[in-house]
Amino acid sequence: MDVSERLMNSTSCTRCSASEAETKVDSSPGYYAIFLDMDRADNLEPPFYEILRTRGTDLLYVGIAEKTGLRKRLVDQDLHHRNPSTFFRSLGAVLGYRPPPAGLRGNNYKFSPQDTEKIVDWIKRALRVHWVSEGPAILAEEKSAIRVLCPLLNIKHNPKRIPELKELRRKCTAIARQPT
Repeated sequence: MDVSERLMNSTSCTRCSASEAETKVDSSPGYYAIFLDMDRADNLEPPFYEILRTRGTDLLYVGIAEKTGLRKRLVDQDLHHRNPSTFFRSLGAVLGYRPPPAGLRGNNYKFSPQDTEKIVDWIKRALRVHWVSEGPAILAEEKSAIRVLCPLLNIKHNPKRIPELKELRRKCTAIARQPT
């Protein structure tokens, strides 16, 4: 069974709500998937909710924790944004948040502390995670899972990437580049 099948099969992976992830996700390398509680999908900016419904999925993102471990990558970066995360920036944009001017760190934008807190609270209420602890985690396996599953918020390696997401992220970067 490949990574994509294991992440989608509830008997082949560990899973919990995003609010429980901090106490349940371990520090081993592996792969993970982030899912949306479809009852919360109405908070997504158009056309993202409609795309999920049309695709018949609640899968938002697939990722890998090669060296840092699942706890640091999934929990600290993606769910809590203690460190930069592509998933978090994309989700924040899809939820309608925008970074403040001069909010660019390197090539990545950051939301205000207040907006970051609101996004984290939303994540805790609306998302669940699946993961497979497996070392070594292999980048080619993650790429394959993204190609097969076509998660809504994965841009790279996704044959069904959403142009609206790329445009939203471009707008957020442009806002963050503006001086205060």
